[in-house]
Amino acid sequence: MTDEREAVRFGEFLDRELGPFLAEHPDVKAFETKRAWQRLMADHRWVGLSWPERDGGRGLDIRARVACEALAARRGAPSIAGVLGVNNIGPTIAHWGTDEQRAHLPSILSGAEIWCQGFSEPEAGSDLRDLRSKAVRTGGGWRLRGQKVWTSSATDATWCALLARAVDGEEDLGITCFLVPLDRPGVTVRGLRQLTGDSEFGELFFDDVELTEADRLGPAGQGWKVANTTLGHERANTVGLISELVASIGTLAGKARGRTLRAQERDELIGCFEEGQLLHLVALRLLADAEAGTAPGAEPSLLKLGWSRGRQRAARLGYQLDGPQAWEGEALPPAVWEYLRSRGSTIAAGTSEIILNILAERVLGMPRERKATR
Repeated sequence: MTDEREAVRFGEFLDRELGPFLAEHPDVKAFETKRAWQRLMADHRWVGLSWPERDGGRGLDIRARVACEALAARRGAPSIAGVLGVNNIGPTIAHWGTDEQRAHLPSILSGAEIWCQGFSEPEAGSDLRDLRSKAVRTGGGWRLRGQKVWTSSATDATWCALLARAVDGEEDLGITCFLVPLDRPGVTVRGLRQLTGDSEFGELFFDDVELTEADRLGPAGQGWKVANTTLGHERANTVGLISELVASIGTLAGKARGRTLRAQERDELIGCFEEGQLLHLVALRLLADAEAGTAPGAEPSLLKLGWSRGRQRAARLGYQLDGPQAWEGEALPPAVWEYLRSRGSTIAAGTSEIILNILAERVLGMPRERKATR
């Protein structure tokens, strides 16, 4: 089968390259380690596995891609630096972009360009209809003002694909997508310090940033359609996150082997394993539907909800198994870092509360709560 053959070839690549790479770059969470690993994988065409070959990918189906990503997770390979660019924004540019915009694709694959998504705003988190950022048409293009927040990879990014409300004179054209270089005058990026001490998220300010028509992705006012392309790829990527979660639970089981666990720890480990396998089965059903050409139903939202809760549960158990020694030293040990970082999993990419509302309304057919009127 295609997925088995490609996984074998990818495994051979990992056998040759991963050990020497980790010996030279032991800090797998460092940004420069991730960027170097992405560059190495791109040189061997192992980045953008599901991208068409004409765009520099391998043209693999989603099952083959997930098989390779699961293998990398089990081997302890670093993640790539430009996750959002490769998984979400690159495919969106390939779908909507002009030839000039598609020229970004090789740099996205190699990690020469790091992209972030400018969707969430202080007054518009999970509800993009409340966007306040505004791009006003000028004689030669657009003038952008606004703010984005909780932007993943903002402090490392060189480009941002953002949504803003386009305005031409008195006419509101609707939400529009723009591709903005973050070194353009008027752009300010500030890191947001997290529990881990990192600034993986950031906020971006756009003060009269001059944009050209070449910076607009897709037609003016069609930003919803462009964003749905991006979000569709984002939901599909959740399958890969499930593979990583299952691999991390396997690591927990290995850590517990040969130890005498308390009843609560044993029950938690069994519960994590059961949840991981259940999510894996749902992911397989989603893959089967995708291969059959069936439009996804509730599975992507269920996977996101299950993954975020499952990651928090596994991270909590991992910290418990490490015990008091997890706090020794100045640097955060992996178990502590993962425990703290996992707290944001139920917020990022749609809060659990929003996803529960989506499932209630669109899957179970429950009515929306009406706001009380005076």
